[in-house]
Order: sequence, then structure tokens, then C-alpha cells
Amino acid sequence: MSARALLTCLLGALLLSGCVSYRLGITFNWLGGGTVEQILAVDRNLVEAGGEQLDTLVAGLERRTAELGGTSERTVERLRLRIPFEDGADLESKLNRFLGRPLETAARPTAQAVPAVLSGTAPLPAVLAKDPPALSTPGPLRLVQRDRWLWSEYDVSADLDLRSPFGTVRVGNWVSGLIQLEFALTTPLPAFRSNSDEQQGQTLLWRIRTGEINHLEASFIVPNLLLIGLITLAALALAAFAWQRRKLFSAR
Repeated sequence: MSARALLTCLLGALLLSGCVSYRLGITFNWLGGGTVEQILAVDRNLVEAGGEQLDTLVAGLERRTAELGGTSERTVERLRLRIPFEDGADLESKLNRFLGRPLETAARPTAQAVPAVLSGTAPLPAVLAKDPPALSTPGPLRLVQRDRWLWSEYDVSADLDLRSPFGTVRVGNWVSGLIQLEFALTTPLPAFRSNSDEQQGQTLLWRIRTGEINHLEASFIVPNLLLIGLITLAALALAAFAWQRRKLFSAR
């Protein structure tokens, strides 16, 4: 079955049965590292329609996740991928490598063998992705990190072009009801600027819309806990030394 035939089959399953849900979440910890988590949930009828081709796509995702030091959990209708990152630069590199290059299969490593699960400019599930860009195409995520004395400032932005996920096939309004795409960003402290659709404490949530370009941006800070801890310890040590001297002089 060709990639185009597969897309047609999966599209028919979408019309008959249910929806595809994809959530990309990035969580920063207090040390500036964190985890990228991707959850792809597909209706059972859609899974059956995909057959071996869909299994190949999922296996490619799992392999790519492992190459980036991540782990995967798979059930019949759900795939969860986790990729750790050490800092902002590591996040940008790993996520853009994951999103920006086509799946590689041992059986048929040609560019036309399978569609990209997530193209460089359109983070869609495999069943709705267009042909991947060249490897030299920059990824969709951009991250600028500015290291201050007691904290680091982060500016995160992305442009996701979902105007035509099927390549030459124009997507109608009915797709929005069958596809649920979300991007979530969780930070140690609440973001001080974003264009997210919703903010719940430290988590920003964007609902990605098909048929248009989605621009995402957010700014937040991560405290330098190591330096803050050293300063605190030094201050406590000085306070203890001053108290001991004062006690010694009082005794005289």
C-alpha cells in the first residue's frame, strides 16, 4: 500500500469512526532541564485501518525516541514518548531533530516509503502529515536563553504551518472536529508573557488549529538554584560566624 493510499484509508476511517488526539508537552524543572512528552491517541477503527503501515510508523517513532535517549510506552490505541533534555540548547536540538527529519525504515529507506509523523513545520500525527522537509530545514521550535546572575530567561517560539496537512489536498472545517492537537509548556514559575489559549498555574496550553499557521510564543524564567543555594549557605555561615564572635566578646 502506498503512502497516499494509506492516507486515503485512514481518512475514511476518520470520517466513519472517531478522532486522533496528539499532545506535545515540554516540562522544565528547577535546574533548567526537563522532559519532552508526546502522547498520540488514535481511535481503534483508525488503528485497524492503518494496519502494518501504521505499525511501521509507530515503530519508527519509538526508534527515533530511543536514539535521542528517550523511552516509549505503547498500547493498542495510545503511544507515549518521553525524551529528557539537560538545558535549553539540548531541548531545541533534540525536539527539532525529532520533528524535522523523516522516519527511517530498514525495509524501505526511501523518502517516499512512509510520510513523516511530524513534519518540520507541522507537528501532526503520522496519519495527517505531509511529506517531510529536507534535513537542512530548520525545525519549528526556537529557544533563546539568556543567563543572568540569579536566573535564566527563556524565550520560546514556534510557527506551525497546518494549512494543508495532506499536501495538495485542502483540509475542510470538518477536520477540526476529528483532530485534537495541543501543545503544553510547564515551567517552574508561571510564565510572565505568552499567547497561549489557557494558563493553569505553571502550565500554558495552546490548542493547535488546522488549516492555518499557528504562532506560539512564551517567556519565563528559571532560578539559578545552585547559585542561590551557595549564596544562602555563605550568608548563613557569615551570620553564624558573627554570632559566635559576638558571643565570645560578650563572655569577656
